[in-house]
Amino acid sequence: MNKIIKYCIVKVLRFSIKLILFFPCFILDLLFKIYNSKSNYIELLNVDEINLEKLDLKSKSSCLISFIIPVYNTEEYLEDCIKSIYIDNPSVEYIFVNDKSPDKSYIILDKYKGMANVKVINNLENVGLGASRNLGIMQASGEYVYFMDSDDFVSDNAVDTMLSIIKKYEFDVCQGLVERFYTGTKFRPSLGNKIYEHDYCNDSVEGYACGKLIKRDLFLDISFPIGIAFEDIIVKQVLLAKASKIIVTNFFSYAYRENLNSISFNFSKGKSSSDQYKSIRFLLLCVDKCNIEMHENAFKLLSRECTRMLINRTRCLSINQVGCLIDQLLLDSLVDTSLTYQPWYISFLYKFKFIIVLRLIFR
Repeated sequence: MNKIIKYCIVKVLRFSIKLILFFPCFILDLLFKIYNSKSNYIELLNVDEINLEKLDLKSKSSCLISFIIPVYNTEEYLEDCIKSIYIDNPSVEYIFVNDKSPDKSYIILDKYKGMANVKVINNLENVGLGASRNLGIMQASGEYVYFMDSDDFVSDNAVDTMLSIIKKYEFDVCQGLVERFYTGTKFRPSLGNKIYEHDYCNDSVEGYACGKLIKRDLFLDISFPIGIAFEDIIVKQVLLAKASKIIVTNFFSYAYRENLNSISFNFSKGKSSSDQYKSIRFLLLCVDKCNIEMHENAFKLLSRECTRMLINRTRCLSINQVGCLIDQLLLDSLVDTSLTYQPWYISFLYKFKFIIVLRLIFR
C-alpha cells in the first residue's frame, strides 16, 4: 500500500512540475504569436547568407600533415605558434592564411614564406575564420589537416609524435589533448601514453576543429560556414559523424589561449546572437546533405548541443527576438523539402523554445 501511495505522489508531483513549467511557456508562446513583428528582426535573419560551399580539393596527397593557421591580429603570439610546430620535414607542410591582418603579423610570415614546406596566402580583404580555413583546405596537400589558431601552440615534439601516430595507427580523426591557459600563466601539458577509440557521440570527443588530425577527404562535400561566428559547429555533428574511426590520445597537447577579446567571451553581442541562428541552420542543412544517420545517441547529442548554444548565446536578445529565431527555424523546417529529418527536427525545435523561454524568464 505504501508503494502505491508513493507512486501516486511522485506521479502527481511530476505532473504538477510539468504543468508549472509548461504554462508560462504556453502563455509566452501566445504572446509571440500576437506581438511578433517582422520589423523587429528582419535584419537579424539573413537566410540568404547561409550556403553550402563545395571545396575544390587537391586530388593527391604529397605529404602526411597540412597545418592550416589563419592569421589575424596576433603578432604578439604568432612566432611562438610557428616555432612550436615547425620542423624541416617533407612529410609536413604549413599553410598560413593572412586574413588581411592590420598588425605586423605579415613581417613574421615573410621570414618563413621562402621555406620549401611553407605557403603563405594573403587575403585581399578580411573574410573571417571559416573562409580562411576553407582556403587553407583547398591549398592543402596532406593526407591529414590540423587546424590551429595563430595565438596558440602545441607541446614539445608534438609534430614528431603526430607523424609517428599516423604511421602506426589507422584512423580518420585523432584528437589530442586540448588544454586551456591564460596569457601570463605557465603552460604545463598533462601528457601520457594512452590511445582510445571512441564514437563521435562520446563526451570525450570534443566539438572544436583545433587540436585534431582530420583526414582531408572528410571535406569532400562539406566546408566551414562563411561570414558567421561559431564555424566549429560542423565539426562534431558532421565531420566526426562521417569518420569511420576516431581515436583520442594524450600523446600530444594543444595549448588553447583564453583570449578575453575572442568571440567565445563576447557572444552576447548582437551579431554573435544572430549568427547563432545561422550556424544552427547551417548545421542542420549539412546533416541532411551528408546523409548523417540520426540514431538515438546522435539525436540526443544534436539536441543538447543546439539547446546549449541557443540558451547561452542569445542573452542580448529580447524574448520577442528569440521567439522569432525559433519560429523562423520551425518555418524553415516546414517549407524546406530538402530536409529529410523533419520529424525530429521539428520536435526538438519546439523543445528549444520551451527551454529558452524558461531561461529568459529567470535570467
